Amino acid sequence: MKQFTKIFLVILCSAFFVLHLSAQDVRRTVNEGNRLFAEGKFAEAETLFRQALDKNINSFEARFNLGNALYRQKRFADAAREFQRVETLQATSLQQANAQYNLGNALFQNQEYAKSIEAYKEALRKNPQDEDARYNLALAQKMLQQQPKQEEQPEMQQEIARQMLDILQQMQQQPRQQRFLSPKRAEKEW
Repeated sequence: MKQFTKIFLVILCSAFFVLHLSAQDVRRTVNEGNRLFAEGKFAEAETLFRQALDKNINSFEARFNLGNALYRQKRFADAAREFQRVETLQATSLQQANAQYNLGNALFQNQEYAKSIEAYKEALRKNPQDEDARYNLALAQKMLQQQPKQEEQPEMQQEIARQMLDILQQMQQQPRQQRFLSPKRAEKEW
């Protein structure tokens, strides 16, 4: 029995030691990614954040920063996916609020205004003092209101084109002399 207890303690201590080294390695990789990000090397930073996630898939910082690196590369859909994955990770309320805010920004950039509104609202639920989230929420709501107006324009243009086609078809059916109306007077009166 004593032999079994000793072996168990050795294995347990070894596991903790390996986990500690692994956590330090993830931390080092994330820090290097942060340095590259600060230098504007977003693709290289992305690679390091992905390496950190390979070592610890539950690293909030690596996942959050990966989303930021993708956002800076204008890969908004990919960034949004990473910020959504952050929701499942353990984090403080403020960290979750920041992730929701960044999710809102990525969705906004993809012109997914309704989804961005929900993300900004969630950010404000978690951090009611976030004035940037409040401002972006109002902007996304304004853009969502304008979106149907922009979608109506092609419909209006199609209706005008149909009307013009109808007029042209009617004109083709009429005798030639009736197609063009002559003015009552050739010159303008002053």
